[in-house]
Amino acid sequence: MNNLKKFLLKSEDISFDLKHRKTINFNIGKYNEAVLKGKKQFENIDSLRDIASSKKQEAIENLDT
Repeated sequence: MNNLKKFLLKSEDISFDLKHRKTINFNIGKYNEAVLKGKKQFENIDSLRDIASSKKQEAIENLDT
């Protein structure tokens, strides 16, 4: 059996594994909570994104120096 067939069989088994799905959903929930908590550290995240983008562009433009 080739690797593709093995992968497809294993992925089909695990995609219907309710215990695995519950674990994945739990971890996604924890991740989403952490993202929200992290965003609350900043008063104006959109402004900070613009500043970071500007700094990145400036660094890229000056890579040769």
